[in-house]
Amino acid sequence: MGPTLQFSHSKDYVAGNDSIDGAEKQDTSDDKEQGHSIFHFFDQIKKLPAGEYIIKDGKIIPVK
Repeated sequence: MGPTLQFSHSKDYVAGNDSIDGAEKQDTSDDKEQGHSIFHFFDQIKKLPAGEYIIKDGKIIPVK
């Protein structure tokens, strides 16, 4: 199984920006909005490596 990646924003007042144990915090500083909306994360999502993914227990997991 691949790593758990954390995408969070400094101005996300709903989910916050604290580190999650066991997750690799990703750099999202290029997103100027830094909010909670999924639309604020599209640029980071588009940079994920090509492949097939599933979401299991809230984690994005590459399919091998």
